[in-house]
Amino acid sequence: MKTAVKILLVLAVLALGSCGKDEEMVRVTGKIHDPYRDIPVGGASVILDNKPVSSSVYSAGFQTMATTETRSDGSYELNFQKQRSSSYRLRIRKPEYLLVEREYDPYVFEEQEEVKLSFAMPAKGYVRTRIQNMSSHNENDHIVFRFLHVDFQCVDCCSGAFLSHTGRYFDTSFVCAAPANSHLKYEYSSTINNNTHLTGPDSVLVPVMDTIPLNVIY
Repeated sequence: MKTAVKILLVLAVLALGSCGKDEEMVRVTGKIHDPYRDIPVGGASVILDNKPVSSSVYSAGFQTMATTETRSDGSYELNFQKQRSSSYRLRIRKPEYLLVEREYDPYVFEEQEEVKLSFAMPAKGYVRTRIQNMSSHNENDHIVFRFLHVDFQCVDCCSGAFLSHTGRYFDTSFVCAAPANSHLKYEYSSTINNNTHLTGPDSVLVPVMDTIPLNVIY
């Protein structure tokens, strides 16, 4: 009889523990869409990472907690067991699309059982920029170029940093990604023989999974 009671007690404890674990699950849902073509993004990888905290010891790097793929309508669902973390990161990847990557404070995922997060994920296109000094007037020739209104949260997009050069001879080229079907704006200032000329803002239409040339001649 005592053995039977012990077994029942053990089963009850296990059942309570199981219920407790169910209550600690977190569900993350949302939709991914291409804002420039107004279509859902299916087949994209959705990855949730965290930096776990164990006995007041903080992890220096992210580890993967849960992964899934978006459905044909762009929707996704992630389920994971809640744990103490110092930071969270959500990554969404698809080869022909710009990477989406966001970091979050712990309370976003640890103070509720359901989290809704939707994102715009543009298709990828490329701009091949060539900047060339054709006047070659003297060593004081100067150019300052930059892209405007870039998405600083886009990790593989064209940079909005200034590109500057002084000198008679200058010829450089570079390729960077940008949202397809969008107009990538740019401007530049050139100084030749002490005369400064501002060009722009102007823009190029970024193609879908293709490259468009942008030639800056001064």
